Amino acid sequence: MVSSLNIPNAMAKFNKDNLYFGANAGAIRFTERNLNVGASSEVALGLTFAANFSAEIHLDTGYSAGGIIGYHFSDFLDIEIEGTYAEATYSDADWNFTGTITGSGAAYTATVGANATIDGQKKLWGLLFSPVFHPVRNDKFDLHVGAGLGFKNVREDVDSIGGDETLAVKQRSTHLAGKVQAGLNYKIIDNFENCYYLIKND
Repeated sequence: MVSSLNIPNAMAKFNKDNLYFGANAGAIRFTERNLNVGASSEVALGLTFAANFSAEIHLDTGYSAGGIIGYHFSDFLDIEIEGTYAEATYSDADWNFTGTITGSGAAYTATVGANATIDGQKKLWGLLFSPVFHPVRNDKFDLHVGAGLGFKNVREDVDSIGGDETLAVKQRSTHLAGKVQAGLNYKIIDNFENCYYLIKND
């Protein structure tokens, strides 16, 4: 599973009777990944990690963009289908254990307390079905909360770890996806809203 915190900041919304269409864009922050290997060596991401290996992997803040098709059932309830694309660059890894990582070449030795640069990207495509509740909605403000369920496809392209290109990773995976969200929209002009909301994806 890939967890992230999505912070979009602008949305354009076009209404047609009770049907509406929207597009949003903003920043995304993938949460750090903790890698913990058990008493025997393990293969993950196509790499072999020594027994008891431990590391924390970080990514830089990236961006996300998405589109929404929604339907107003009432003043308090909308149903949305949302498609999302997100991308972020890998940053580095903190080694919490001295051990080896083996890819397509000689073993790479990671030393506890050291840090290694990771060169690569994580990309995500997702589709979610979401009910959205509006406890406050008027001509200017729209306070909303909601949750969603769907799927996501994750692509990880790592070119090197610590400068070692034999540790390159190319992986694709599909997961069940969910989200919770809360936010506030402020209408600037017709069909354009400034949005401040947080989305926690899992």
